[in-house]
Amino acid sequence: MSLFADPDPLGYERAKAIGADRVELYTGPYGATYDDPAAAVHELDRLEKAANVGEVTSLAMILKYAGIRVGKMELADEVKKDPDDIKTGKAGDITHWGDPNEGFVGDITGKEKGYAIYAEPLEDLMKKYLPGRTVNLTGQSFEKILRYTIIMKGGDIIWNSHG
Repeated sequence: MSLFADPDPLGYERAKAIGADRVELYTGPYGATYDDPAAAVHELDRLEKAANVGEVTSLAMILKYAGIRVGKMELADEVKKDPDDIKTGKAGDITHWGDPNEGFVGDITGKEKGYAIYAEPLEDLMKKYLPGRTVNLTGQSFEKILRYTIIMKGGDIIWNSHG
């Protein structure tokens, strides 16, 4: 079952509680702000905070599919973090902030600024729960990914992102 959820932790938890196996962020309130810049900023802030836990929420859903019950906030606590503080220039622009290849950059809870996490730290956490069942195909050609899906055994999951 797939549901739209409000971009806040309660939206995810409510969807999970009724058995959703996937959640999409409901962006309708942002779409309604086309003529109100202040409201648009508020809605974008809500979406950004929700996105900070998006990757671990996806991981929690994958693990649920595999029969492992673990919450997104527990995974958020366990995932590697890059400890570098945000550094800004005189104009307020970010000059340095860490490496998402090392761990989550910023505050994953959304209470403070957060940025991102890349595949390798998530892969490490996934291997803890699914040893021997985690394969990182980042950077591989579509053909290689397709060949891999053909030889997979039933029940395997492909988690893909692009951007």
